[in-house]
Amino acid sequence: ALWSLSWKSAERQARIVEGGGIEAIVRGMKRHKNKIAVQKQGCLALRSVSSRSDYARLCNAGGIEAIVAGMGSHLAELEVQQQGCRALLSITRDNAANRVRVSEAGGIEAVVAGMGSHLGVSRLQENGCAFLLNITLGNAANRVR
Repeated sequence: ALWSLSWKSAERQARIVEGGGIEAIVRGMKRHKNKIAVQKQGCLALRSVSSRSDYARLCNAGGIEAIVAGMGSHLAELEVQQQGCRALLSITRDNAANRVRVSEAGGIEAVVAGMGSHLGVSRLQENGCAFLLNITLGNAANRVR
């Protein structure tokens, strides 16, 4: 529900973040690691409620690790892979520090594993390639991972 409330509304997005929405999403994802729907919706919600100015809060709350863990726990679940990949792409877009954090959290490996598990899904392949391009921009260490 949080993602639909925040979609295309900076005001509602800010209210959710100020009210502890990011932290609540991360806590839910950590508590319900085995629930596919929680992981899928959690990735979608983190991508939706976090603007560029909220990325530090998302990182400090463990959002990157929660996304990567969800992807790793549900490799066969296409929607978890799609939403996780899109969330990581958003978090790393135009943010060199987040590229490092996502890399250190295993984000590259999570996206590559998801792509490998769903070779026939062109949208996931596109998002995965966009993520890999993005995370290597200006970061030589990420190019050799």
